[in-house]
Amino acid sequence: MINILRVTNLLFLVLVSVSCAVQKREGDHVVPGDLYDLSASYDANERAFLLKFTSKSSKEICVPKMSWTDEKGGHYFFGDTRIFFVSDGVRYDVKKADYSARCTAVKINGCVNILKYGDQLFGRLPIEDFSVPTEVYLREGFNPQLYYSYTPRFCTTKR
Repeated sequence: MINILRVTNLLFLVLVSVSCAVQKREGDHVVPGDLYDLSASYDANERAFLLKFTSKSSKEICVPKMSWTDEKGGHYFFGDTRIFFVSDGVRYDVKKADYSARCTAVKINGCVNILKYGDQLFGRLPIEDFSVPTEVYLREGFNPQLYYSYTPRFCTTKR
């Protein structure tokens, strides 16, 4: 009887540890535009673009931290030519940086934001992270338009 109980407990622990090892990640299936809202606005007081992503999907949406800026302004996409803003017909790109940082998960799902229905994800891109002269963004009436081409995808699992 004791051996059966030990085996049962061992099997239970193995099943729990296997289920905990499942990593969610960005999958291949693109989220249709009607299942999320993505907005960006420029805040002159903060001198930053403020981003807001809202899920309207019943399926989980995975947003890799390598593809999103956090609320403090940290991000991994320096030099990404798909992220820029336009002001008075002039394009300003995100600065290039000599670093190739990668998100390294120290815990399960540590490199991905998982959004369920109604969840919101906020981000901040400081104007100083763009190749733009100070006099451009300090002048009266500065109204930049951000281009942040991000295509969200549904989550998938990986062992």
